[in-house]
Amino acid sequence: MTEQPPQRWDPSDPTFLIAVQRTMVGLWLAALLLGLAVWREGWWGLLAGGLLALALFGIAVIAGKRVLMLRGGCALFLLFTGQLLLWAGMAYVLAVMKVHPLGFILGASILPVAIIVTLLWYVLRSKLSHE
Repeated sequence: MTEQPPQRWDPSDPTFLIAVQRTMVGLWLAALLLGLAVWREGWWGLLAGGLLALALFGIAVIAGKRVLMLRGGCALFLLFTGQLLLWAGMAYVLAVMKVHPLGFILGASILPVAIIVTLLWYVLRSKLSHE
């Protein structure tokens, strides 16, 4: 039995979130392999930026679950603390470790690209299943 696409796209659907995460990991691994083969000086930036994007996505998913369960200031505190830690990590990676900034930006950009690719895939699957 094949998995049926949802009738309506829902960004809070767990299957969509898992699909986005899988797409992120796939894009990141492809970028790392391409960067290792072609652009070695930016490879560490790709690595660090991708790790940051994956961490940001994980914190957003966890914070979303917490907001639904906790409601109020505690959930917002957790969200802002996670964001602050990510900003501190980004500053450390760029200022102290001195990774290539363009590589870092490319690595961190896997999050919006993965969301768009996954959304397009969901829409395409939905259109094909109705034909």
